[in-house]
Amino acid sequence: MTLVTLYVLLKTLLNPNFNIPSFLKDHWQRSPCVIRNALPDFVDPIDEHELAGLAQEAEIDSRIVAKLENQWHVSHGPFEDFDTVCKGDWTLMVQGVDKWLPEISALASAFSFIPNWRFDDVMISFAVPGAGVGPHVDQYDVFLIQGKGKRHWQVGKPNAQPTLSPHKDLCQVAAFDACIDVELSPGDILYIPPGWPHCGTSIEASLTYSIGFRAPDVQDLMVPLQDTLQSIPSLTRYTDPGLNSRAQSAMVNASEIEILESLMHSIMQTPQWRFQLMCYLSDQHLPTAPLDVPFSVSEITECLNQENTITPIPGCRPLCSEAVAGSIFINGNLYAASDSSTAWLLLLFDTLKVPPLPSSTQDHIEICQLVTTLVNEGLLIVD
Repeated sequence: MTLVTLYVLLKTLLNPNFNIPSFLKDHWQRSPCVIRNALPDFVDPIDEHELAGLAQEAEIDSRIVAKLENQWHVSHGPFEDFDTVCKGDWTLMVQGVDKWLPEISALASAFSFIPNWRFDDVMISFAVPGAGVGPHVDQYDVFLIQGKGKRHWQVGKPNAQPTLSPHKDLCQVAAFDACIDVELSPGDILYIPPGWPHCGTSIEASLTYSIGFRAPDVQDLMVPLQDTLQSIPSLTRYTDPGLNSRAQSAMVNASEIEILESLMHSIMQTPQWRFQLMCYLSDQHLPTAPLDVPFSVSEITECLNQENTITPIPGCRPLCSEAVAGSIFINGNLYAASDSSTAWLLLLFDTLKVPPLPSSTQDHIEICQLVTTLVNEGLLIVD
């Protein structure tokens, strides 16, 4: 099976009876729900042995959470000897698998009804019978796809549950009353919004795919704001040529506060802010490797004309916005691109097939130059 065939299969894997508009209206960011047989005839694109292989790599974030004799233990990868840490009821978790395996990236694309900028990563866990990581709360939306085996899940309503720390690397919450209490079988999905406590326990040796979607908080947005401030050579300074005397020198007038606030707000009306924001939102920290021997534009042009296979690296998801015209953002970087070039490139990313080149000479040249840049930077692969 070719990668393109697999991609199309996984991307269209969601049960056609799953009503996406109803889900977004009734459940997204509102309430958890169980989607039975969401992925009919689901076959795991990875097994526990391949997952363990990924956990041996230093570049990949992994950990093993185990409960032995009523004590919690957390071990961080890379792992060389699993026998010393896989004791008791243990779970192996590997983050960002979509960035390494195209099959997992394709699985995540089944949820492309959620915008790319909200996507975080795919975490895969393998658990032995009786294992789990305890009751906890996540600050992101997650679709829990049940792979092989069965897992029991409980979800509670969002309340101020006391936090517990049975291990310095493990944050749990106190026991809760379950509003959802289900057993998931292969192909079932449990959706959980941020802030809802949940607890999963493996009934059989099982695999679970956590498709996570992030939402930046204000502290996160300070990163592009700081980058914006550094990119503007001359910032507007507060002035007060109409200053009047006041009875109390300690007093800061409300109007002065409003002017200072307007200075901050004006920063977020600049093109630099939007560029930096889009760069931040698109940064997936992908493991790219620029080519030692780069392609020339003429070589890539020939590849495109011959419809050679050119595919994005696993996990690569571009962003664009009508608020930032003439640009496309990939892995934290801005690339100049006309609307026509952006549409062509998005089609390439969406289908993994080289679309026909536009008839416009200018668009044709721009696309060939852009694809050459992305190939040489390690974001696109020429087969």
